Amino acid sequence: MEGMGVIIPNAFSPNGDGINDFFMVGGSGFDLIALKIYNRYGELMYETNNLADMGWDGFYKNTPQELGVYTYYLEYFSLLDNELEIRNGSVTLIK
Repeated sequence: MEGMGVIIPNAFSPNGDGINDFFMVGGSGFDLIALKIYNRYGELMYETNNLADMGWDGFYKNTPQELGVYTYYLEYFSLLDNELEIRNGSVTLIK
């Protein structure tokens, strides 16, 4: 099943220009279990288990978050491998 897989951006710019305003997981061939975003202090900024969700808009409690690096935790079920997969890494919020 070529072309299937998870795509995770390494940056996004929630500045309201309609381009790259959300951090979201893309791709095909998987079911999302959990996506969580943490700030540098380990505070949970965003979480979802719904692939139809638009993704993180860079806000926490209706407050835009500061520029910088955030950590993501992604848990998904790969339809290609028929296995639970876990990935984590960083994403940079830029404006």
